[in-house]
Amino acid sequence: TGGCSFCTEPFSGPPRYRSIEGIADEVRALSLSGARHFRLGRQPDLLVYGSGRGEFPVPRPELLDQLFREVRAAAPDLKTLHIDNINPGTIARHEDASREGLRAIVRHHTPGDVAAFGMETADPAVIRENNLKAGPDEVMRAVSVVNDEGADRKRGVPELLPGLNFIAGLAGETRKTYELNEQFLSRVLASGLLVRRVNIRQLMPFEGTRAYGKNTLGKYPAVFRSFKENVRKSFDLPMLRKVFPAGTVLSDVIIEKEGQTSFGRPMGSYPILVGLPVRIAARSVTDAVVVDHGMRSVTALPVPVRVNELPLNALGWIPGVGRKRAGRLAAARPLKNLEDFRAVAGKTPIDPCLSFTSP
Repeated sequence: TGGCSFCTEPFSGPPRYRSIEGIADEVRALSLSGARHFRLGRQPDLLVYGSGRGEFPVPRPELLDQLFREVRAAAPDLKTLHIDNINPGTIARHEDASREGLRAIVRHHTPGDVAAFGMETADPAVIRENNLKAGPDEVMRAVSVVNDEGADRKRGVPELLPGLNFIAGLAGETRKTYELNEQFLSRVLASGLLVRRVNIRQLMPFEGTRAYGKNTLGKYPAVFRSFKENVRKSFDLPMLRKVFPAGTVLSDVIIEKEGQTSFGRPMGSYPILVGLPVRIAARSVTDAVVVDHGMRSVTALPVPVRVNELPLNALGWIPGVGRKRAGRLAAARPLKNLEDFRAVAGKTPIDPCLSFTSP
């Protein structure tokens, strides 16, 4: 049907699928050159790899299983294998085949993966006007299915979670559109289901697309800003607390910026930004345990958490400790064991990560 109103995919002609052999050969060459982190991208819906043409082709789980097995065989030492886009409309229309495809992905990928859903809007009028692929009920079903197959934790983090993309400025958009978007996100939050992240973008209308000549860009700037701020406070923050609860250990956080607070991320699709309230050299790699949450990031401490060596301000980030108890902990150092620690600070969700070796 020509794709969504803003889509440039039709410019490339009918879908073309690379061979599994060709993909595996490229992965093998990259692996031999030292690459260890891989993402299978450049497709609007990974679930329908090799499934032919049509608006909603039926997934072929056996091809996905073969693809991932061959990639694994080509790079046996890989550390990351993540995906990109999945169409929630495919899951809603072909649930059984989609479940099998998601299971194939989870069997072979690495944890912390994200299936990006191009939802764009929860407004049925905007969906019709822009030839979008899934209504809010269908997206909700797809979120539920991905949670069923991917929300189990491995190495502390969920295997595979959906991500939601919203686009502002589409044709047919009104103030009510933003209300419907907020209602949808409230519904997700109330359901107990997990979503890794919400991306909110303004439309980029490319020449030749229907959206180039028909859109609502610039019509509701204040409403757009209010929606974005509300999502960050009312959805992102409580959702991050559910996805990465205090005590979650994030493996192999790569430090990107050194400072009084150092910043880094683990490798992967949409990796969480991690702030560590200690000075760590850039390009260092460390495990880190989550102690607090922002709207788009988490605060964490390096693992093991060396209680007898942490700066005073870092001690205060241990959940339940705060400034006063941090002072008492510092005064009591060197602490010999967990019992000594709990005598001052009580039990915390990061107790398994604490270390009491003396400096």
